[in-house]
Amino acid sequence: MKAPLKKGDIVGTLYYQLAGNDIAQYPLLALEDVQEGSLFSRLWDYLVLLFKSWF
Repeated sequence: MKAPLKKGDIVGTLYYQLAGNDIAQYPLLALEDVQEGSLFSRLWDYLVLLFKSWF
């Protein structure tokens, strides 16, 4: 998921399943606006994700 997001944007779907069959699905919405992070915060996020991918 990439910023920026606007309040109400669909960011995913929640599926309820019973015995392997979908019985309901609901959209997951952003509850508030999310602005793009600063250069430093984006670099930090990249490094954290890179580090986590090693384990």
